[in-house]
Amino acid sequence: MLHSISIDKVQYITGRICSILDLRVFQSVEAVRSAADHKVVDLFALLILHVIQRKPVESLVRNKVRSGHFTEQLVEKMFAGHAKVSRHNEQRKLGFQRVFG
Repeated sequence: MLHSISIDKVQYITGRICSILDLRVFQSVEAVRSAADHKVVDLFALLILHVIQRKPVESLVRNKVRSGHFTEQLVEKMFAGHAKVSRHNEQRKLGFQRVFG
């Protein structure tokens, strides 16, 4: 006999998993202590998290910029080769660049 799981339970579990993953990604990027150790994927992850956790992500990005960990070259590298995506998400890109300004 199969056990039935309600949609509410599935949504709750999915939400909890996403929250845990969001926190882990955020903490992982926050823990990087050297500009050389940051990768483009760090910025992509923060860009995605920005939709969910706007203020904490903006604060982290500002701190990383001030400390010299996130450079203009890293941001350019993130968008290089992704012209189609870049054009499609121009507003998001401009918002992300405002944090650097």
